[in-house]
Amino acid sequence: MSDQELAALAGAAEIVTTSEQTEASEATENTEGQVSDQPAEGETPEDKTKSQVRRERREQQRQREQQEAAETARKLADAEARLGRIKAAAQAIQEPKESDFTDSFEFVAAKAAFQAHKMAAKMHENEVQGEITAAEQARQQADLARAQERQRDYVEAIPEARARYADFDQVISVAMRSDVVSPAVADMVLDSERPHDLAYHLGKNPDVARAISQLNAVQAARELGRIEAQISLPRAQPTTAPAPIRPVRGASSATPNPENMTADEFAAWRAKGGTFKT
Repeated sequence: MSDQELAALAGAAEIVTTSEQTEASEATENTEGQVSDQPAEGETPEDKTKSQVRRERREQQRQREQQEAAETARKLADAEARLGRIKAAAQAIQEPKESDFTDSFEFVAAKAAFQAHKMAAKMHENEVQGEITAAEQARQQADLARAQERQRDYVEAIPEARARYADFDQVISVAMRSDVVSPAVADMVLDSERPHDLAYHLGKNPDVARAISQLNAVQAARELGRIEAQISLPRAQPTTAPAPIRPVRGASSATPNPENMTADEFAAWRAKGGTFKT
């Protein structure tokens, strides 16, 4: 084995650990772009209805969730790419064979360099794998927090739903059955803009709910979106305005004018009972 190959093998560990160093961790979380929970200038909380406040709060929460999800996805992709490069670099260097050396001292040195490389690569691999595990756990915790927030919003708005639907509790008890609405679809309902109205619709139409529960996630979300769009349309309001005046249409045959009749026409008209108006 040449001196160049020995030098490359001896420096392998240093190459792995220095070329794959991660950037310095952020000391503080970036909160730039988040929407403030404070009311606008000149506006008091009393100026808004409870539903408006909830909608604004949910929109703010959605924005935060999107930012956090994007950052977590970026970190996961970066860590997984680095892990792949580390493994590829470790596999690129083969364990030295004694048969390739004529000098036993050179073989011992090459063997030591290989072991050092192997140990350093494993340590770096474990470090990056820890980053991946931490990012996945953060995502799971964020999903759990989002689900809890949706549930709190739902419970908080139940009195308003009861005011809209006199049989809300009775109908919702049907929608809460797992044989009517699957847990996956129930999560989608909670994550919608009108969860109470959507749940009420499914409870009123259990056959529709069961059919949607049999669809895959993409199809189910599409169907729920279509239903939500329908129930979000403004309802036609009854009106007490008088019916529009219909224009008077002429009869199929206009009343003849005796002044324009011929003698024969006048005689026929009189024979049929035609009279003059005074």
